[in-house]
Amino acid sequence: MNTDSYKLALAICGVGRFATKRIIPAIAMCSNVELVAVIDPLGQEQFLLPGVRPFKSLEDYLDSKPKGAIYIATPNYLYAQHSIKSLLAGWNGQLKNNLRDVSHLVLSNLFMKEGKIK
Repeated sequence: MNTDSYKLALAICGVGRFATKRIIPAIAMCSNVELVAVIDPLGQEQFLLPGVRPFKSLEDYLDSKPKGAIYIATPNYLYAQHSIKSLLAGWNGQLKNNLRDVSHLVLSNLFMKEGKIK
């Protein structure tokens, strides 16, 4: 593979202050990363560039059979839920927090299996 022409297709799940102030500007500076989708229930159309698709939910995005990676930048209470959904769909999501999120992931996974969250 010629890495000079390779670009990682990246979607951002959650387009709040962190994503708009840190992640999107960092992506713009990387020649080998391309923002292909934003996933946010509020739309955030002001952050769409040509070729960037908006999705209102993570489920809609995952149903579109995307390629690339997902950066999960949702509020704390949604981290685990979105991470688990991505992982169960076969994706490697990138959490913006540290090891304390592992406990949230484990607990959320248990609750999902018991049908207490969707």
